[in-house]
Amino acid sequence: MKRVVVILIVGFIIGFGLSGCGDSGEPGGGIGMTKARTIIQPGWQCPNHQNIKSAYPGNCPIDKMQMRRIGEWTCVDHPNISSTQPGSCPIGGKDLVKVADLEKQTGKSIADLTKEYQAAEKGKK
Repeated sequence: MKRVVVILIVGFIIGFGLSGCGDSGEPGGGIGMTKARTIIQPGWQCPNHQNIKSAYPGNCPIDKMQMRRIGEWTCVDHPNISSTQPGSCPIGGKDLVKVADLEKQTGKSIADLTKEYQAAEKGKK
């Protein structure tokens, strides 16, 4: 019985040592193991402050505007609608267009278009 316990303990110690636990901080800490780097790319941007970017959706810390996905699609009539892929506007049903194309077509930034839309909506109330 003692022999079985000793063999199990020795096996556990050897297995623990080969697994890479107790990492020394070196890349590839264990035998045959490598560490993957995690790089979080910004995917969200404030429409008013192009230098404010985030990896997660939320509000701009400066003016509390809702962050917009970078490289998104939007509606011509409703610039507050955003999508990561083409489709139809859930409000008016028009086809969504690329933000860059809309900016080129109107000569205005998406931030300006969004502000104009929000002002028009406030005026209706």
